[in-house]
This record gives sequence, structure tokens and C-alpha cells, in this order.
Amino acid sequence: MDRDSFKKFLSEVRAEYDRRMLKESYQINVIDEIVGNSKNMKETAHCRFLARLLQYRDDNGKYTLLENLLKKIQEQKPAWGNIVINEPKFKLEVFCPSNDSNEKDGRIDILIESAPYAIIVENKANDAGYQEHQIGRYIRKMIDSGFLSKNLFILCLPGKERSEPSEREWIYNDYNYRNDFCDRFSVLSYKNDILPWMKGFLDNINRGGKDMHYSINLYVNYLNSVFENGEDVEKRIIREVLSACSTTNKECINFFNSILSIEEILRKKRHENITIEEESNLSEKNDEVKVFLELLYNHTCRFATQVPGKRTLHFGLDISINNKKYTVYVGNNASGMFCSILSEDDTINTSVQNPLREIGLNCYNNKKSYFYDGYDHDYRILPKLELFFKVMDKCVELQKNEKTK
Repeated sequence: MDRDSFKKFLSEVRAEYDRRMLKESYQINVIDEIVGNSKNMKETAHCRFLARLLQYRDDNGKYTLLENLLKKIQEQKPAWGNIVINEPKFKLEVFCPSNDSNEKDGRIDILIESAPYAIIVENKANDAGYQEHQIGRYIRKMIDSGFLSKNLFILCLPGKERSEPSEREWIYNDYNYRNDFCDRFSVLSYKNDILPWMKGFLDNINRGGKDMHYSINLYVNYLNSVFENGEDVEKRIIREVLSACSTTNKECINFFNSILSIEEILRKKRHENITIEEESNLSEKNDEVKVFLELLYNHTCRFATQVPGKRTLHFGLDISINNKKYTVYVGNNASGMFCSILSEDDTINTSVQNPLREIGLNCYNNKKSYFYDGYDHDYRILPKLELFFKVMDKCVELQKNEKTK
């Protein structure tokens, strides 16, 4: 496979991809744009949204969603059916001081009081860790406030897995509350419980109107993107285009499929542990990309295995220009995918800088140690691939010109 043939293939894939994408609904979510590609919506924001949902009342004044959630928990923990919803009060960030100078003060994320009952909601949507003695301290505070222990209920909401507080989180003033609350403690994860729960009741809301449906849909779509539950339209379209391509372009098709697989594995790796089998598959796909790229550039450059900093390397090539090594790569950080070039000594020669500016890379720091396109807000795979090859072709051209001088 020569470079001209591949560039033609890439151009054809991009044209067909663009044609098909124009027929898809435009992918945009205001929450995604506010929190950015880090997907780090603050847990306090998750709490505010959940509390507002649970405050919803139907035409008859019943707290439909709160009762619906309690029934869901009751399926596993029958004691939750004892709670009577009667003019509940919803409180956020309830201050809960520690009596130990070595411990941090805490706050109950959501407190729902429906006398004589109270529900303590601990929100771990971003899978933050528990503080030492956290649950025990919350229980003690509520008892000191006048609630009976038998009327207290605790709901923990982790992000992905139904992880429970450890033994030490239940202990306060040398007393372990864990056994006391075995029937009145429940764990629901956002990914496996809260998200499906919200999808399930959405069609049964009448009084909320368009605004409520719209808000819940935005939140559901945001959670889908966080937990990788939603369909990745770009990848689906690329695969559809590739499947329609001629089998004579088998090498190119395999390269694209490998890139898609690498992106998917690396994305999962950032959010959760991946299996040994997936690690092995990542290595295998990297080998396929390595062989293709080295053949494409006739071994004039070396496959890059790592880059400095905390960026995730999708793929890249090391190339020498005027006896100086540069790495051209497609990487990923909290903002998303980007194409970049950096040098081994943190400087880029002016003779290299100017040609790169012409094709879309620029410098965004005073040291001029690297060029990248990270501020274009287009983090799709295909544009990054196209830019990568433009940069590589320009570097090969500069390398050739240096050798002919």
C-alpha cells in the first residue's frame, strides 16, 4: 500500500462518512459541553438534580418518583416499605461535624425527612471514596437530632458498581452500626440502577411537561455517555462505510478497524479496569497499526510507543528532521482527542514550525515545546486521522529536503 493510494482511500471514506452523518441527528448535549470531555459533573450537581426529581408531585399531590424509587429498593430490602411519605423535607449538604480533630467534617449529600422517618442519601456518582467513620457519623448526627435509629434509612449511590462502605465507615465512637442497618441500608449504582430507573418512569410523567422531559432526557444522555451506554454514532457510521468498501482495500480497512478498537479499549481503560484479554487485544491492534504505518512510510520513521506527560497515546510515529527527533501522534487528554508533534528536547525549530502552522497545528505555550490542534473542538476520529497524515507527510517532506541540502 503506497501513500497516494491510502490518501485517496481516506478521502473517499471521509466523503461517504460526511454524507451519511448529515442524515443523522446532530449530537449535542448542553451538560456534555459544560463539563467537557472529562465527564466530571460535580457530585453536588448530581445531588441537586436527583433531589429535584424526587420532589416531583403528580396531579394528586403524591410524590410519585420518590415512592417509585422506594418500591424499587423494597424489592430487595422489604423494610423500606415501612417508610411513610408525608410532607417530606428535602435538604442538601447537611453539615455533619466531626468530634475528632484528625478527621474532616462531613456533609450529608441529600437528607429526606418524612417524620418519623429519615433517609440519608450518600452520592458517589463519580465513585469518590468514603471518609473514615462517614456513615457512622451521619447516623449519630440524626439520632442526636431526635430520630430513632429504627426509623433511619441509608441509600448509597456509587457511579458504576454497587460498592459498599467498608467496616470502618460504619464505626463511630467505637460503635459499629453496620448490623443495625442491614435491612435499612441499600446500594444503587447510577449505571445499573438509577439510569434504568429514570428511563423507566420517563413516559409516565404527565405534570412535568416538556421542560421536565427535556431535562431528564439530557441527563440520561449525559449518563449514557459517561458510562459508555449510548451508541457512538461516529464509530457506527465509519464501520458501515468500511463494510461497504471494496475488499481490494483490505489493508486500509484493517487499519481503520484497528484504530477504532484501540480507541474503544483506551476509552474504557480510562473509566474502569480492563481485562487481561482486552489488554492482549490492545497489544495486538497496536502491532497491526505499527506494521501498517511503517510500511506506509517505507520505514523512514519508527512507531512511537509513548509520549511525555499524562496524555494517552493512540498511535504515533517518531521521525528525524535535521538530526532531531520528533514524535507525531494522535493522543487524548481531559479535553478529548488531538493531533500533536513534540520534540525530544522541548523545542521545535522555526523551519518546522511554520510549515506545521500552514496545515493546522500551532503552539499554545511560551516554551514552544509542542504543536497541536487541541483548541479546534473537533475531537472526532476521522479528522484527527486526516490531520495526522497531513503532518506526517509534511515531516517526511521536510526530512527529504534536509537530506538534499
